Amino acid sequence: MSIIQKGYFYKISFREIIFFYSQNKKINIVTREGERQFNGKLKEIASELPHNFIMIHQSYIINLDYMVECSYEAIRMQGDNLLSISIPYRKLVREQIMKYKWEEK
Repeated sequence: MSIIQKGYFYKISFREIIFFYSQNKKINIVTREGERQFNGKLKEIASELPHNFIMIHQSYIINLDYMVECSYEAIRMQGDNLLSISIPYRKLVREQIMKYKWEEK
């Protein structure tokens, strides 16, 4: 994935991305090495992401490879980030996690 931040061009491997979150019309990318921020909308980049990325909230897209635990209402990611699953996404998130875990085997 390529982004431009403050006039600099960055290339970030999808494998390094833990999750995305939006805040004040900015997209933040959380990686193992820190965070990057750029202008955009999550729904626009969601279609460009591999199948292991799922939207759990209008403000969060996670990489299932970094999911540590999951409940009905939230997902804990590596780095101890606890992210809420919004009500409209809950059924779809459960289905996507089950499908991903089944494919992994």
